[in-house]
Amino acid sequence: MAVVLQFFWHVCLLRLSPEIAPKHPLIALMVLAANLAVSIFASAVVTGSPLLQLTTGILVSTATLAGLVRLACLLRGLSARFMQTIVTVLGCDLVLTAILSLIVPIFGLLHESGVIAAYLMFSIWSVTVFGFILSKALNLPMALGVGFALTIMLTSAGLATLASA
Repeated sequence: MAVVLQFFWHVCLLRLSPEIAPKHPLIALMVLAANLAVSIFASAVVTGSPLLQLTTGILVSTATLAGLVRLACLLRGLSARFMQTIVTVLGCDLVLTAILSLIVPIFGLLHESGVIAAYLMFSIWSVTVFGFILSKALNLPMALGVGFALTIMLTSAGLATLASA
């Protein structure tokens, strides 16, 4: 598993491309489970919201994200790339969420503006990484990949907010 996490870290640094991501269903299931667990834990620590509300929002967000990535792969005629793409997206989200859950408390000690800066840096990094993955997986220019990633992220976050309200 350490090799897989190292791969996701290198994708987060834009050093490796999602084409070499593992596509075995068992690895996909493990990455999904780890991503959900880390996302729920990090959200609980950072926000302190009720667990059921957090879990609902994260499940809806993840399902929406997967559905939209699947749709994009189908529309581009690249459905064979879906498994590698979603594994890479969820794995990188796992890494970035773990980093965020460590950074926010540290920045929170400095000042409230430190937490805002951490969220801003995390958001920019997340959109960039997701855009990079989509640009490679869907054969798009980086700018279109980032735009598409931002659209998917906003849609999944909006639906998650509605579902957990």
